[in-house]
Amino acid sequence: MEIIATLVRQREDLTDESREELDVTERILKLNLKQLKELTDDDYDTDDLIEGADIEPITTPFRIEVVGAIEKLFGVITLEDITKEMFKKMKRKWKNLEDKEFILNVKILREEEVNVKAKGKTPFEALQRIKKKGHWEKERDGLPRKIKELVKLESHIEI
Repeated sequence: MEIIATLVRQREDLTDESREELDVTERILKLNLKQLKELTDDDYDTDDLIEGADIEPITTPFRIEVVGAIEKLFGVITLEDITKEMFKKMKRKWKNLEDKEFILNVKILREEEVNVKAKGKTPFEALQRIKKKGHWEKERDGLPRKIKELVKLESHIEI
């Protein structure tokens, strides 16, 4: 149960350059129903969903795609089909969701992929918790060191 937004970074000619997934579940569930129903991909309201996210700075045109993920989670055709009861139920379900333990395979900025054990309601939330910590230790040539910049969740396993 998660809502994943896709950040599409674009070149100056507006062709797609790269795609990055971001968990926006908590931000979506903090909206009121009117705000939720007014969300539109590639608009200011969806851009606001990634404000403050731990991502590389955006220096080129971009768009956020999230409406389809919300519709899929709620099992509706359009956001207008989401009822007040459905939204309240989803908020309760998220609030009561317990942490799980995951092995996250993450790609470190300009380095190799490594596996990290983390807890969270979803793999993306577990990754955010690691990022908020600011660092974790990893063995390299037998010496521990701190890593501060995790870039991308490559895969995960629930344990």
